Amino acid sequence: MDAYGLGSFAPQDYAAANKDLKAGQDSYGKDNAASKKSLQSAITEYNAVITKGGALYLADLQRQTEASKKAADDLKASVAVKDDYAQANDLYKRALQEKAAGDIENASKDFPQSRDGFDAVTKVAQQKKDAADQALQSAQQKETASQQKAADADQALKDEGFTVGVSGL
Repeated sequence: MDAYGLGSFAPQDYAAANKDLKAGQDSYGKDNAASKKSLQSAITEYNAVITKGGALYLADLQRQTEASKKAADDLKASVAVKDDYAQANDLYKRALQEKAAGDIENASKDFPQSRDGFDAVTKVAQQKKDAADQALQSAQQKETASQQKAADADQALKDEGFTVGVSGL
């Protein structure tokens, strides 16, 4: 529970559970009936933290992963980096199933791994897009330069008195 920071998602329940745990520990050996009651309350409250906090924690991880997936989808990473995208997506689907099953431990590992996978394919897809954009821009510049050279050549021919035309074959 503490490893995932669930207390921050259900702070009132977490504070109550810690208070009852301390009371149970303090009364242990002095008033065992009161200790047992406090410790049972702490268990109930910690379970509430896991239930409430776990769902909120996984929802937060899911949102982060979905944002990374959207960035990858926006760059068409499923095409540009097909295999790695498929791996990240499979991991994401598994995390969704784990979340639905209440498997906090595995979902809390798979969502971040999936998010990291989507981030990686987004980076590669962006690099490929940037390279393609640069190649297109270079080709357009070369085409413009060629058109200018052709226009200059036509003008030079006209200046020399030659008629410029397309000969039919």
